[in-house]
Amino acid sequence: MDLINIDKVCHLFEYTVFGFLLARAFYAQCPAWSAGKTWRLAALCALLYGMSDEYHQSFVPGRESSVLDAMADTMGGFLGAYLYSVFLNKTRARQKVGP
Repeated sequence: MDLINIDKVCHLFEYTVFGFLLARAFYAQCPAWSAGKTWRLAALCALLYGMSDEYHQSFVPGRESSVLDAMADTMGGFLGAYLYSVFLNKTRARQKVGP
């Protein structure tokens, strides 16, 4: 695996964690929201943040902006937010059934 692919994997992993934590934070603030609404908002925020980060990098000497990085950021954000929504749905289902 070359450096370019490793970079994309790093972007994907970092934004997966970011998307998961965003979804968790939104749910903590608005627990009445559905898992789907929480997932969509967190994924959208990760998308916008990733795009703004790539745009910002285009102005930094020695850094470059990449559409592929933005795509990896977006996919990671969506994945992390989705994983949290799955976790949230399972937790809610267990709470309804009881111990």
